[in-house]
Amino acid sequence: MNAPQQPSQPLDLEHYWMPYTNNREFKRSPRMIASAEGMYYTTVEGKKVLDGLATLWCVNAGHCRPKIVEAIRKQAGILDFSSSFSLGHPLPFEVARRIAELAPEGIYVSAVAPGVIDTPQLEVDARDLGLPLKEMHAIYAKGIPAGRIGTAEEVAATISFLATETAAAYVGQTLHPNGGEIRCSM
Repeated sequence: MNAPQQPSQPLDLEHYWMPYTNNREFKRSPRMIASAEGMYYTTVEGKKVLDGLATLWCVNAGHCRPKIVEAIRKQAGILDFSSSFSLGHPLPFEVARRIAELAPEGIYVSAVAPGVIDTPQLEVDARDLGLPLKEMHAIYAKGIPAGRIGTAEEVAATISFLATETAAAYVGQTLHPNGGEIRCSM
């Protein structure tokens, strides 16, 4: 396990803008990660936190797995990064071909990207911030034109809709069941 690292001096949080984050709220009560291993982050205070999103689906196999770390290290020595905007590298095309060979024909690819949803994680966030759950709901509802946060049932209904023939026209779309949430507040 990687040892948590406390910053050597107080961090100046003013010069870094975090996308898809309420930056004012974050800067009032920052949640800092020091390291990660397997499915868990470790905060700078040493608390283990489940990475339930797999860091937005980028580390589905878990953090700091030796075989993956070595593969990354090897590839970084060849090419560390290449934008996919009008440039290409053979490896992503090879991976896509291999996935296509494994996948059945006729898959419609779409995504559901909910905003703030009333789940047990919201209770954890409220507790971490020292707020009553009702107040946490109210804070989030202010930035949502519908005036409330979403429910797990609404997200499930959106996913169920995507599984129907009626949704066949939604190929390659990202649906946001979020009440019109505004995420770019600073």
